[in-house]
Amino acid sequence: MAEAKLEAGEQDLLEAEQNALSNVEEIKRSLQSAVQLLSNGEISVLDQLSEVQAQLKGVKTYNKDILALTERLLSSYEELKDIANEFEGLQESTSLDPQRLDEVSNRLNTVYKLEKKHNAISVDELLKIQAELESKIFSVDTSSGQIEQLKLQLEKQQKELLAMADQLHKSRESVLREFQNNVVVLLTKVGMPNAVFKVETRKQEAHQLNENGLTELRFLFSANKGFAPHEIKDVASGGELSRLMLSIKSLVADADALPTLIFDEIDAGISGEVALKVGEIMKKLSRSHQLICITHLPQIARTGDAHFYIYKENKESRTKTLIKELKGEERVIEIAKMLSGNKLSDASLANARELIGAN
Repeated sequence: MAEAKLEAGEQDLLEAEQNALSNVEEIKRSLQSAVQLLSNGEISVLDQLSEVQAQLKGVKTYNKDILALTERLLSSYEELKDIANEFEGLQESTSLDPQRLDEVSNRLNTVYKLEKKHNAISVDELLKIQAELESKIFSVDTSSGQIEQLKLQLEKQQKELLAMADQLHKSRESVLREFQNNVVVLLTKVGMPNAVFKVETRKQEAHQLNENGLTELRFLFSANKGFAPHEIKDVASGGELSRLMLSIKSLVADADALPTLIFDEIDAGISGEVALKVGEIMKKLSRSHQLICITHLPQIARTGDAHFYIYKENKESRTKTLIKELKGEERVIEIAKMLSGNKLSDASLANARELIGAN
């Protein structure tokens, strides 16, 4: 923090300068318009004030109130003339300065990073933290006795961490069989009856302790009978990966803090009852996560809280991809098209309403 050489109050000044540098063109346009209206236009404010003075020149000596008002008018004229000159000066001195904008932005980024790192809300607070840290560093007695004491504390903490990591490893191993079985059961429900899912664990050496403990995990998968399971990234297709993730996420939903899940191709190779089961699992999972699913199956589409239709449109020799939220009868029609194609029938519309109503 000391290397940054922070100064009290500089953040406000930098933010104000950044705001001005980022809006130079708009500032110049506004100043130009102001000068035009005040003094340079065909019928400027100053010209109109001069005309008012000329109209009153012959009568102001007849009435003391008119005389007083014309004096005030003259004072206003001089003040506005001065303001117009200053506006014009500001307009001439305002110019693009990308280099200075980069300097200010980089300096602000340094300030923001330090504030985030030290959980501070201002440069003044950072300076206070810096002073406290420097005071602590200055007051530290680096005697051999204290260093030895710190080493003992470190060794104790390392032993405690290793014990906790060992217990965590054992806890993970104790639930693996049940977890694997539950995943396989769900994979069967979503159309992969021959799937194999395994989790291999290996306890690492003490020096490999990290924020996840000492356990090294490998997730192995095979979708087809007669094929040995390999790492998921090497063997799972897009649709298989989506359904595998759906199965896993549905089991750990309560403990998973990931707010949004996106599923694409999850309907690859499934239909009928399997598609209904996939939709039910996704509906359950949506209670604790936001789900975004790209699908062509009505059994899955009908479970969504919101239904969006993505389509392409040709305009002016260009193709645009558009998105539209479907509501009410529009949604019924779209799900009916998923059921029977573009040729709609009373039966497909009734089936679509039944699907949506059963959700």
